[in-house]
Amino acid sequence: TAFSFWSDAPDGDSVRACGSASRLPIWTSRRLYSNATGSQNLTLTQDAANRLFLGNPDLAPADFGMSDLQAATADLNLNMTEFDKVLAWTLGMDVWALEDEPNSVPQPRNAMGDPLHVRPTAVIYGGKKDSPDAVVFTSTNDGVLHAVDAATGEELWGFVPKRLLPRLVELYNDPLVSNKRYGLDGEMASYVVDNDQLPGIGGDERVFIVTGMRRGGDAVFALEVTDRNNPRLAWVVDSNTPGFEALGQTWSRPSITKVNIGGELKEVVIVGGGYDTGQDNPGYRRDTVGNAIYMIDLETGSLLWSAGEAPSHNLVLDGINSNAAMKHSIPASIKVLDLSGDGTADRMYAGDMGGRIWRFDIANGSSRDDLVQGGLLATLGAADLENPTAADVRRFYSAPDIVAVLDPQGPYLAVNIGSGFRASPLETATTDEFYSVRDFSFLNAIPTDQYPEPTTRDQLINVTTFDATAYPELLPTDKGW
Repeated sequence: TAFSFWSDAPDGDSVRACGSASRLPIWTSRRLYSNATGSQNLTLTQDAANRLFLGNPDLAPADFGMSDLQAATADLNLNMTEFDKVLAWTLGMDVWALEDEPNSVPQPRNAMGDPLHVRPTAVIYGGKKDSPDAVVFTSTNDGVLHAVDAATGEELWGFVPKRLLPRLVELYNDPLVSNKRYGLDGEMASYVVDNDQLPGIGGDERVFIVTGMRRGGDAVFALEVTDRNNPRLAWVVDSNTPGFEALGQTWSRPSITKVNIGGELKEVVIVGGGYDTGQDNPGYRRDTVGNAIYMIDLETGSLLWSAGEAPSHNLVLDGINSNAAMKHSIPASIKVLDLSGDGTADRMYAGDMGGRIWRFDIANGSSRDDLVQGGLLATLGAADLENPTAADVRRFYSAPDIVAVLDPQGPYLAVNIGSGFRASPLETATTDEFYSVRDFSFLNAIPTDQYPEPTTRDQLINVTTFDATAYPELLPTDKGW
């Protein structure tokens, strides 16, 4: 007897009967776009090459990974080429049912890919408190970023990155595979530029959606959706983009904030360098990609600042000129704080696959090369042990949570984080733990070359056993637990 919000009748536990998938437009009018031509404008005309529809002469089968011969193969029963069948299936026609009964009326598939690791984000374009005019954005593992009318559940449009067009052919053919395949599965974020906090999007306000791919790839995409019906691809960066060579799989939820660079206030996107798939394997390793942090111009996609092990970064953390080498991938989101309350970010924390926690101070107003000072705050895994065991191989997949503790004997920031092995959650060799590390330099920036020795695991108080008669006491001077 259960209803979903967008259902007209009880739909119970039937996925096909409820949700936005059940409200997809008919395939003849569905608006799916791609950046196949390289143009940022996705919706210029009905016959634009960036729109997926049957009979579009500008769509190249090669972009879908199909040879001209394969694409042109005719199905005489359906009077369609193989390429047309792929497009029709992608748009929502149940082509395979039509194969079984060629003379039947085409039926809709009413199916979307799975949004496995994605948290949908909503943008309020106007309306009233009890009936907001909103659009819900989410991406799915068939490779589509969906814009959904929040009131009706109907898809306004979808965007498929050019690099994922071959995935549509794979899904259409539905081969047997040993492991799950991914499309757009990265965390996404929305942001309103010049937000006046008044109802509705107007004036100089601009709306952006930024998303990664997680296991689908190593790119970060930004779409401008100021006009909800006419999306524009603002930019794309990946490991082939100059300056971003260290990008791994883009798992990090984009942190969008404001930073003053050389006297110019900019909206920026801050992301971890990504995931190195070598971390799928048990045991300790030093990574070759993902060991970086990037700050990107929200509007243009240009690289504004980065930190990493290579000398090409603005802040070089190679273990030679600073306190530690950034040698492990950072799939987690970067925790960005505005401690001064002036509207600009001034502190960042990040965890990595070596069980380490990094801290960075942003000197707003400085040039790019002097913008950020940073170093290693804590090392809690195998990264800095001479002879680590399997139990020591701890990985941080999530951003730390930061709490200000106003202790009478001195305030500090509690940096809280838990370890795990997301690629193999049943692994029992590692002793995974939860930590609360105290950062006593509450507001003071620490120069990169003056970082103290990082907090180690054996310096923390073990409070695992809760015994009212023998509970360990934490002193204000302790480094954490």
